Amino acid sequence: VWKVSNYWREPPSEIDRPPSVSVKKILIVLSDTGGGHKASASALSAALNELRPEGVEIKIVDVLEDYTLWFSNRLYNWWVTMPEIWGTIYHTTKQVHDLPWPLDTRKSLELTYLEGFTRCIQEEAPDIIVSVHPILQASPRACQQVKHGRHIPFVTVVTDLADAHPWWFNPAADRIVVPTDDARAQAISRGIDPARLAVCGLPLRKGFWHVDASPDRRAEVRRALGLRVDGPVVLL
Repeated sequence: VWKVSNYWREPPSEIDRPPSVSVKKILIVLSDTGGGHKASASALSAALNELRPEGVEIKIVDVLEDYTLWFSNRLYNWWVTMPEIWGTIYHTTKQVHDLPWPLDTRKSLELTYLEGFTRCIQEEAPDIIVSVHPILQASPRACQQVKHGRHIPFVTVVTDLADAHPWWFNPAADRIVVPTDDARAQAISRGIDPARLAVCGLPLRKGFWHVDASPDRRAEVRRALGLRVDGPVVLL
């Protein structure tokens, strides 16, 4: 009942927060569909607080959980219980990307959450939006609907190392941060302006910020783990 009433509540008619406020609000949006997206959001929040302990307010919002109907925000949790179905959906959505609606499933999916996303932006009134989830790339459209004369910069932080899902790459984004050169090349092949791309690696949680990665320390750790000092290590 709360979900339905929350979904249909009347949103503010405009963004009330004036753009001249000295404290800038950063809205990090995600869908908690796997640990990587939430971990990236938390790592970004911690890093921003470290770099700018004053002058910024950071909020992480699960848009599908908090602003959509129960059915749409539980679809992923249902899919992943059936790997064959999940794999079929994942690969099919990659193949039909850029096809006319309704064949392009991204455009169809937007219908289930665009209203809620728009309401989220209206209520949070951010100065910048950072997305760490490919499904939420409709948000440039949401910004367009509610900006009321303001430009709300939109940044995508891609968390796929390579062969990223095409939903990550929305030309309407102001900035797209990718983890690897391969992901950058893929973004360019998808029509993203290279000037809007930045290769920065993946967001790291605070425990990894000051790791001693010197050759001597790396060799010491490898020996302690029973690994060859000069051999490659593959993490799965």
